[in-house]
Amino acid sequence: MALTSRTSSRIQDDILSEIEGGSSDAFRRRLTVVPNVSLLEEQSVEAAAKQIEGEKALRLLVCLAGELHPEKSLAQVDMAKALHTFQLNTLGHLMFYKHFVPLIPTSREFAKIKEQWITPGGNDPARGLVGESNGVCLSLSARVGSIGDNGKGGCSKAALNQVVRTLDHELSSGKNQLEVNSRMLVDLFSPLSHRPCHIVSTNPVGEGCPEMTKLLAAVDPGTTITSFTRPIIGAKTPDPANGVFSPDQAIEKMTGLLRKARRSENAEHSYGGRFYDWKAEPVPW
Repeated sequence: MALTSRTSSRIQDDILSEIEGGSSDAFRRRLTVVPNVSLLEEQSVEAAAKQIEGEKALRLLVCLAGELHPEKSLAQVDMAKALHTFQLNTLGHLMFYKHFVPLIPTSREFAKIKEQWITPGGNDPARGLVGESNGVCLSLSARVGSIGDNGKGGCSKAALNQVVRTLDHELSSGKNQLEVNSRMLVDLFSPLSHRPCHIVSTNPVGEGCPEMTKLLAAVDPGTTITSFTRPIIGAKTPDPANGVFSPDQAIEKMTGLLRKARRSENAEHSYGGRFYDWKAEPVPW
């Protein structure tokens, strides 16, 4: 399922045209495109989630939403642009997870789903993209959002990283029903508000069924050459050794991280709930 703010009826065709054999009916049945979704409007995110809420079979959520206003000095900071950037880059991801994380199956629900894989002709539809017992959430962040490795700065991405870190604690504690008052969160960035922001988690799931592991991570994909980044980075060419990628190369790096994503008591072998770069190496928060 792909959510997009675009309105074109050709979005599905555009996506499938990049996939070998993507024009087949099998691929079309597997891909649902929901247009006109704005992470700035919670109702549109909620409506998109309701389209598949009965399935409860999501195991991979990836939020790529973001915008960039590269202020190079304090004098360039604009209040309206800054508020909009925080609402999209930070709160937009939070609203996305609020409505879609509950669609990741509980361990009991997941056990029933796995039974279908052992029937004749059955198999894991993820095909190795995520572990057979994993539910993975991934937010597109940026290294400039690291406070511990702050070479250039990036306020909204630092806030996003804190959202990722906080919500991963909720997932690791066996809870996935997030009740977030979006009006309170938006008010947090209102010049007239001094009220605190509260995130309340309820509905423990998976008790006695440890098979399903949920985790949330942030990733810095490196420099990806797209129409979005070109006005800022200029006419670069792919240089994978130095973290400059074409879109296909960047996706390959991210899917490599997804395949590794898992929790482990051994920190050296755990790829859960952290911030990673394009080499799948941890970045300081």
